Amino acid sequence: MSEFLATALGWVWGLAALLCLWFAVEVLRSRRQEQAMTAWLLLFALTPPLGVLLYLAFGSRKLRRKAARKPKPAEHPTGPATPREAAINDLDHLVQAHGLPAATEGNGVTLCGTAAGAYDAVLDLIGRAEESLWVTTYILGTDPVAREILRRLAERAAAGVQVRLLIDDLGSRPVRDKDLASLATAGGRSARFMPASLIPRPRRFANLRNHRKIIVADRRLAWSGGMNLSEQYLGPTPAEGRFRDLSFVVEGPAAKVYAEVFAADWLFAAGEDLRAPRPWEPPPARAAGPGVVQVVPSGPEFEGDPYHDVLLSVAHRAERRLWAITPYFVPDLATLKALVVTARRGVDVRVATNRASDTGFVDFASIPYLRAVAGAGGRVLRLREGMLHAKAVVADDALALAGTANLDRRSLLLNFEAMALFHGATEARAVADWAEAMLADCDEGLPPLTPVRQVAEGLARLFAPVL
Repeated sequence: MSEFLATALGWVWGLAALLCLWFAVEVLRSRRQEQAMTAWLLLFALTPPLGVLLYLAFGSRKLRRKAARKPKPAEHPTGPATPREAAINDLDHLVQAHGLPAATEGNGVTLCGTAAGAYDAVLDLIGRAEESLWVTTYILGTDPVAREILRRLAERAAAGVQVRLLIDDLGSRPVRDKDLASLATAGGRSARFMPASLIPRPRRFANLRNHRKIIVADRRLAWSGGMNLSEQYLGPTPAEGRFRDLSFVVEGPAAKVYAEVFAADWLFAAGEDLRAPRPWEPPPARAAGPGVVQVVPSGPEFEGDPYHDVLLSVAHRAERRLWAITPYFVPDLATLKALVVTARRGVDVRVATNRASDTGFVDFASIPYLRAVAGAGGRVLRLREGMLHAKAVVADDALALAGTANLDRRSLLLNFEAMALFHGATEARAVADWAEAMLADCDEGLPPLTPVRQVAEGLARLFAPVL
């Protein structure tokens, strides 16, 4: 029996080694960063069976073949593509170079820095929808807050509003079909984005997740940010263990871009083109506010990495301050280097994250990256109690970013994300004010670096690129 087992294990190991050779060629041909390539190749060499399993589950980075034809937010199937507009600055030019819409003027922007404020904003936006109501979220809960939101959506569908709900298959795995039955009965539709599969197939990946959180009403009002639709993120009353997060409402032409992002995702997931039945035109032009807003989606459907490029550019152009708020800080080397160089230039660089998040290993893996920032003269602040889930960046006095992307490789280079780039002092000041209040609840500093910890952190950093 032991001889048979040894023979079987030998065959398994040999087959895994052959597959690892195949995967190694694919990794070397890919556009991955050198650190990620090294981590995968080392994993293949040390433990081929584990390397095979992890690569099948987490190795995909960009959509390929049929899935690569997923529409982009700027593509219009009912007419010619929107021509590139004159850029208001270098960042606008960079975003447009990725084939994305230009910055839009005349937007009203309202930050929702509390769970109750965000919940009220979501219900208000749902109630104001007259023609269409499009919702996408990574996590849809099964709790009272989520059920109330679903009830409101079904209510609007019954009133004749076109309601479409898109949930990520992995993030919203606990949601069952019967939980969505009332919406279907009322005339709305729901779909699951990218059913999870360990074997990558068109439209089926375990690794590439839709992390966007967007609600769009009539293509003129949009809500987005870091909050998922469950009581862990938002609700009318305080809840124990609720995450500290940030969202916002945009009224104006930027909401149309969020609508395009949703419509492209919906077409890919559900096969229904929301843009074809009616002319894809913006609502009547009227200035809802002074905000200049640019929507920056990113993900596997793009040849490059729009948000990653914007983040690097924002860091390198910062002159006075660069504050980054993120629940998970495991950046790629380019992002880390940008923060380190910016801090060494004398800019007020601050990274705010968690002392203890919902993912303990990620907390540990983040420490060596945080040490690099602190060692360059930046400040590292970790939330004293609770869980920080907001994603935001403030640069100088007239530039800010907020949305769904964490400062980790998964958000920067893998997931479907959507960030708002605020080109204005009013919005930047609002995000900075929210950040200052949050930073008051953080402690500065990192654990002492003992020899044992130094080795452990080095190992965590070595394999962090494959997470």
